[in-house]
Amino acid sequence: MSLLLRGAAAFLCFAPLATAQVIEPLLQKKIQLNQGQGRLPIVLVLNEQLDVASLDARLERAHATRAQRHQIVVESAQEVAQRTQAPLLAKLRELETRGHVTPAQPYWVMNAVGTHATVEAILTLAAFPGVRSVLDGHPPIELIAPVGPMQPTGPVGPAAVEPGLTDIRADFLWNLGYTGTGRIVCNLDTGVEGTHPAYNTRWRGNRAGVLAAHAWHSPTLRAPAPRDGNGHGTHTMGTMCGDDGTNRVGVAPTADWIASDSIAGSNLTQIRLDAIAGFQWCADPDANPATVVDVPDVSSNSWGFSPFFHGVAACDQSFWQAIDVAEAAGVCVVFAAGNEGSRGAGSLRTPCDRETPTASSFSVGALNVGSATIASFSSLGPSGCAGSPIKPEVCAQGNSVRSAIRGGGYGLNSGTSMACPHVAGAATLLRQVDPNLSSAQVKSLLFDSANDLGAVGEDNTYGKGRINLQNAYNLLRARQGVVSVGVVTPTGRVQRGRDLRWSISFTNNTNQPQNIILVNELEAVGQGITVPLVGPFQLTLPPNFTLEPNWDSLRIALPATLDAYYTTFPFRLRMRAIDPNTLTTISLAETDFVITL
Repeated sequence: MSLLLRGAAAFLCFAPLATAQVIEPLLQKKIQLNQGQGRLPIVLVLNEQLDVASLDARLERAHATRAQRHQIVVESAQEVAQRTQAPLLAKLRELETRGHVTPAQPYWVMNAVGTHATVEAILTLAAFPGVRSVLDGHPPIELIAPVGPMQPTGPVGPAAVEPGLTDIRADFLWNLGYTGTGRIVCNLDTGVEGTHPAYNTRWRGNRAGVLAAHAWHSPTLRAPAPRDGNGHGTHTMGTMCGDDGTNRVGVAPTADWIASDSIAGSNLTQIRLDAIAGFQWCADPDANPATVVDVPDVSSNSWGFSPFFHGVAACDQSFWQAIDVAEAAGVCVVFAAGNEGSRGAGSLRTPCDRETPTASSFSVGALNVGSATIASFSSLGPSGCAGSPIKPEVCAQGNSVRSAIRGGGYGLNSGTSMACPHVAGAATLLRQVDPNLSSAQVKSLLFDSANDLGAVGEDNTYGKGRINLQNAYNLLRARQGVVSVGVVTPTGRVQRGRDLRWSISFTNNTNQPQNIILVNELEAVGQGITVPLVGPFQLTLPPNFTLEPNWDSLRIALPATLDAYYTTFPFRLRMRAIDPNTLTTISLAETDFVITL
């Protein structure tokens, strides 16, 4: 037996310092305790990761549609993984033939590979070129369980609507016809009782031509169709979309739903691996980047590490890349803040304690009945991340929330897990109002329009306050403008001798016809040269009209003999909508690209 396997101390004594630094502390402790017996679940994270922030900024500036955004982000993430993982996968196959690892689980939602490995193999892989870190594949991720036991409730009156829904003014959007039709909600939870009358007819797997695997992801329960051995996921799904005609418990009562049982907990040997797989699946359920009809508008999450008792440091970054890619691909990710409010300030779980300028794990606190005061159990900010950012972001009712329970009935549960799906459902309704809202835009609308509670302004108890869909709708309409245009390329790099392809889109955001002048132009950035490509031409957009051509709608062949000079500066495609009366630009979108040799 190798010296590395003779005892717990041997790992620290013989592993090179650089190798030891690559292995996260949680895994180091498990290696010390393992004594060389059996294989440990691990996640091998590679150095190169998709630059989500830069790509997302390009897509925002281009006003990319949701379909364009989804295809570009997923294909870009897959390209990074396919280009960089091959040597590591070959090494894993070699180790597998010697019995040191189990078959590899490659991921693209973060550039990583999962496996179960012996200690000796872990040390070898930690030193492998291109590996940034080796993570414990089974850290103590925990469901944010409800506070106290679930309380079944009896029958209610006809067409009863739960007060937590009207408190956030979901009824305002319902009265405008926005109830979630055509949208999809998702949770990464304990599973869902798929036969529950609150939503059984709206499981997307029941739709003609939809495979069950594109609507139900079961890495933990290994079930062929939705089921829930716990009841938690059934309750949270009800708050997102439940309505049986008598009991309206869901914010988006006509939305379809899909689900992953990544946090069901019966396969605890690889919980982190399952959670990463869950994010990857919900980012592209049918494994076809060119389709977006399968992609959920939101992912509701009620799980995480607690720095108090899980041994994981605050601001743990292990899920950040997976969350960012899923969000950039069109899935708005929201998290319950945690139920450790009794521990006082800084009691949020991670990864919901994260906050950055471009994306955040949008965290939700829980309000008491009446939605005016914070529940005693709701975890409090600030975040443990650098700068102690204010957390949570927003709140909704989380105490005594009535929703679906196993067995086809209804009952009360309490916790931030009950508040979170209110916000997830709200995000879904905003996507019905404007399907092309990015995840960041959805969260911004909910955050900026919330009703302030507690201390004036954003605070570490209520965040920005209780979400208000009437305010969010009005803010959205104010931000939209009369007409929206977009222009986007499927890549930011085009090789000479190939086609430059791009797509334009335009939308009339009003219920009245709009006359506009459209022009599509190309600028050589910094060279003082701009030339028209399409237009200008005048047209009338019908009310509530959207045009979104495919990638082949517009193209230019770049000559193979194009002078290398043109590779030394970027180009910018620009789309403008011009008011024909004033000749002023009323909507502008831009996308940059470079030409390569």
